[in-house]
Amino acid sequence: MGISVHWSWLAALSCLLCEVQCDCTETNMQMAGGDYTLTNKLQRGSMLVYHCHDEGDYPYPHLVRVCQPNGRWNPSPKRFSPQRCKRVECPDPNVMEYGNVIPSQERYFVGNETTYECYSGYTLRGSSTRQCLPNGKWSGSTPICSRDSGDTCADPGIPAGASRTGNIFGIDDKPIRSKFNYELQIIIVTDVSWHQSLGMLSMHTMGYISSFSVTPNYEIVFFSSEVYEVVNILDFLDVKLTEIKKKNTGTDLNIVFKTFLERMAVIKRRAGDEGFKEHRHVLIFFTDGAYNMGGSPLPTVERIKNMVYMNNTSDQQKESREEYLGEKMFPWAAFVLVQVTNHKCLGSLVTPRFILTAAHCFKFGDTPEDVIVELNDGAGREKKVKTFTLHPKYNISAKVDQGVKEFYDNDVALIQLEEDVKISTEVRPICIPCTQETSNALKLVGDSTCKQQEQLLLKDQIERLNFLTRKRDTVGLKDVHAKLGDNVSFTLLSCDSGGAVFKNYELRTIQVALVSWGSKEMCTGGGVVESDRFSRDFHINLFKVIPFLKSILGNDLDEYAPLTFLKN
Repeated sequence: MGISVHWSWLAALSCLLCEVQCDCTETNMQMAGGDYTLTNKLQRGSMLVYHCHDEGDYPYPHLVRVCQPNGRWNPSPKRFSPQRCKRVECPDPNVMEYGNVIPSQERYFVGNETTYECYSGYTLRGSSTRQCLPNGKWSGSTPICSRDSGDTCADPGIPAGASRTGNIFGIDDKPIRSKFNYELQIIIVTDVSWHQSLGMLSMHTMGYISSFSVTPNYEIVFFSSEVYEVVNILDFLDVKLTEIKKKNTGTDLNIVFKTFLERMAVIKRRAGDEGFKEHRHVLIFFTDGAYNMGGSPLPTVERIKNMVYMNNTSDQQKESREEYLGEKMFPWAAFVLVQVTNHKCLGSLVTPRFILTAAHCFKFGDTPEDVIVELNDGAGREKKVKTFTLHPKYNISAKVDQGVKEFYDNDVALIQLEEDVKISTEVRPICIPCTQETSNALKLVGDSTCKQQEQLLLKDQIERLNFLTRKRDTVGLKDVHAKLGDNVSFTLLSCDSGGAVFKNYELRTIQVALVSWGSKEMCTGGGVVESDRFSRDFHINLFKVIPFLKSILGNDLDEYAPLTFLKN
């Protein structure tokens, strides 16, 4: 025992000190209930991919491991968390109204069947029986118990795992409250000529994907003159895996795109035109872009675009780099214009219906008709405003009698749009504190609290944050070091009122404050201007105005979908 440990330490030291390229071993790589395949034996860069014997199971806690140059696997096996096969669960179907789900149980696994019965006087629409499938979804369609109530629209039911408020189904009524339930297809493609670095690249990518709050369907392939599948995306739709083939010479980039075009065609056939719209596709390539077989991939790429976007994309104009950085990197950024005073502010999209901005952007007598919000969601850049609400304790003149000419405490406001913006990669909300949505993004499990979020995001007295600055018709990014308190202050610009002050935390962006006011006017000339040593910006800490935000954004009305604020 002692001798074997001694030699294992020597082997490890030889890898570290002598830079010997060591092979990995298969020690502790076994998985109960399954096995694994290796993409390049036990050599560095090889991927170990786990497979469960039972189609109702999935590998846990890791799908793949990559052999490192030092002869170790990444992620390394844990003694107290052994690799195993875990059962796939389907979402809870016990959300159906006016009926019973048989059997009623706490958890539903692959192969479990449910039967649906309606109360007297109600008629069943949808599937009367459903089965939990290996992809974690229920077969058939959503069962609905309804009766003729005279409403314009039929009862839309409640999908498994979702919730609903509202039971009036007239024109423009919005009773459904459900988290986004898109099918996300992530395809990772690696040129086999990149075998020296594909391991680390793939692991970094998988780590990024694991930060998503959704569970995607994966496809992992290598390619040269042929496509070698590690995981087939159709396996998530009940198609068996094929074996990995041997490496060939040549590079055919076009064959990869053709393969995925065929995959997408199968998914579209199964889901139908409307169902296909609920699928999102992410294609990640690790390649130098060179090819010597199969011809140019560009025509195939255009066919894929046309299938996904369902229209011709060849005439779409190319965006400038500034437009890309402004709109794609900060999809929650909004421009606010009060036409009467020509007062320009920034804001942030915090739900599909609401913009968060500064209260001092508005003057007494301003009306919703005077306000324009600019957000380019593809359905028109200018958005009409239904109403705006200032913090009830905001009063710029509150301390005039104490010699304070302008007092900016509680300088926050919410703008309600007439309609929801169209959520996409270009336009989507930013997370704000003390909501369940933010806890999910931060991976806080169980009954998380507002205090936990604050300790994660604002743990230092001088905190490094970011905010946006107006840059002609787009926005630019600024780094700041903020001194924390009820209001946040730092040295930088003073002209971007209402804009988000945010922190990037483990691949998530959370708004923690908003720009309030500056000690010096420095933006009269337009463009990006650096502050001087005497200028200060002051920002409102959102953790201090949660009751106001909750009173509007957490209001569970049929008019708009609310955010779920934490109880503590």
